[in-house]
Amino acid sequence: MNTFKRGINLLLSALLFTATDVSVLCGAKENSFHAVSTYECIGLYFKSPDLGQCDVRFTETGTSKPRQGYPLVYDPRDREYRGSIVGLKPHTDYAIEITLDNGSYELACKTRNDRFPIGKTTYLQGGVRSKPLVVTESGSAKGYHLITPATKGI
Repeated sequence: MNTFKRGINLLLSALLFTATDVSVLCGAKENSFHAVSTYECIGLYFKSPDLGQCDVRFTETGTSKPRQGYPLVYDPRDREYRGSIVGLKPHTDYAIEITLDNGSYELACKTRNDRFPIGKTTYLQGGVRSKPLVVTESGSAKGYHLITPATKGI
């Protein structure tokens, strides 16, 4: 009998935790909308049940005119809306808002900087090479090793 009660308690605990996880997934507003930025693009992810069209508006910081993005697409496998805002300026702040089923969610995001610190530059000689180029010297986060074709006059 004691084993039976223990089994029932485990079953009820499992049901409680499962129901809690589902309600957090559907109702969590803080962690359900996030973005991943690159140099000229911001990927958007919104955990939610399928509630219809999810509209996107975004504004570049310092401007007052919001722009319309493409609606996010719902992926039922992960139960989330996904999409991207493309053609953005590198190293720029954006305010993003999505609207879905009479609710709106906002976040701030910044695209990555495409200007890298250069520590050393190696210029390649012109012409056709038949052997592979072997790079033996690395750069670092403080200064990249740029390998580039020689420009005229060098």
